[in-house]
Amino acid sequence: GTADMKGGLAVFVYALLALKHTETSDGLPLTLILNADEEIGSPTSRPLFEEARRCAAACLVGECAGLHSEFVVSRNGKMGIRITSKGEDRHVGSGTHKKASAVLELAHKIVQIEGLNGFLPGVSVNVGRIEGGLGPATIPAEAECFVDVRWVDSAHRQILESEIEQIVSHASQKDCTSSWEILNERPAMVSTVGTTALFNAAKDTAAELGQKLNSEHRRGTSDANFFGSAGVPTLDGWGPVGGRDHTPEEYILLPSLKERTVLMAFFLSVYSRRMKRAAKPGSNGMEASK
Repeated sequence: GTADMKGGLAVFVYALLALKHTETSDGLPLTLILNADEEIGSPTSRPLFEEARRCAAACLVGECAGLHSEFVVSRNGKMGIRITSKGEDRHVGSGTHKKASAVLELAHKIVQIEGLNGFLPGVSVNVGRIEGGLGPATIPAEAECFVDVRWVDSAHRQILESEIEQIVSHASQKDCTSSWEILNERPAMVSTVGTTALFNAAKDTAAELGQKLNSEHRRGTSDANFFGSAGVPTLDGWGPVGGRDHTPEEYILLPSLKERTVLMAFFLSVYSRRMKRAAKPGSNGMEASK
């Protein structure tokens, strides 16, 4: 959403300005990546992340914090897919009830796809948009839907792909065909020992500032997935506290902007040098992404 993304950017920028002002940013092993395509799956910036994670000691991401100041230590994996069904168009007044309706074919598939909800623990599926047909008097020759598929366990991803393929490839009407494609994808981000250590370090810093932190698993995805899934210690939720994401009521709590900015500035000043020593040879240190 707009509010939390801009809030996360403000936290990063002003934390770094504070470090520069206090002359504590010299030698800071930090790469700041700002991309504009996160909401559509980061199709153009993903290669940049995959290159950066090869030499990253840790990754900090500026999505919104949880309502109780939670940092995100793990996230679902996700696929965005499109299913297309094709039939034969003709006027409904042609005198026969036999037809090959792409809309009807797609409707069968939508019911089956939605039936995958809870198919495996942590699996969720949502058909969020459908398109097709010319008008009520024309049997539709083509229809499509857009689907969000999410999972917790990385091993379930291949199982879900097989299930979707089976549903799509089976025709309910003799003269209809269907296909599907992956439009965007993020692998599951699993909490690791490194991420736990990173969170504990942030928690200790917060305690010195009189702040209390919690951690959570979040069903949504972010660019943190690209780093966490590759084993890079990753801590998301450095942005301000907020809620109601992706709705007209989306909001952030303004006092949390200052709290998160101060926390990040102190965290970077105290722990970045330690992370630099722990990084692999040739490491850039931490990635700060939003």
